[in-house]
Amino acid sequence: MAHWAIAVASGPHINFPLVPLPAAERAWKELGLAKRYASHASPVERALIEALSRRDANPQPEDPGSLDRAYADAPRRVWQEYPRQNGELPRRAELDREQRPHVTGSPVWLELR
Repeated sequence: MAHWAIAVASGPHINFPLVPLPAAERAWKELGLAKRYASHASPVERALIEALSRRDANPQPEDPGSLDRAYADAPRRVWQEYPRQNGELPRRAELDREQRPHVTGSPVWLELR
């Protein structure tokens, strides 16, 4: 999951919506490594890796909006399939909320009220 986390941080997110090419390439590389080692991950971790694969592309498309929309829904589906792990909600809820401003344009703080 370390490769997954690096891919999450290197790709587009609420604090980094326009990703420069070196960061996009790193996200793609780390996502590939996460997929390579996914057989050692738990089912929920494999689902998160698969969800992230909807956000990153190599090469990056001219209009990343299609990737944003696809990824905005992917963590929500993981959360619905795996609502609780070990008695706690994983970071899935935050991933879902973090991606939403890319699609809706509404700030996260409005959704937290």
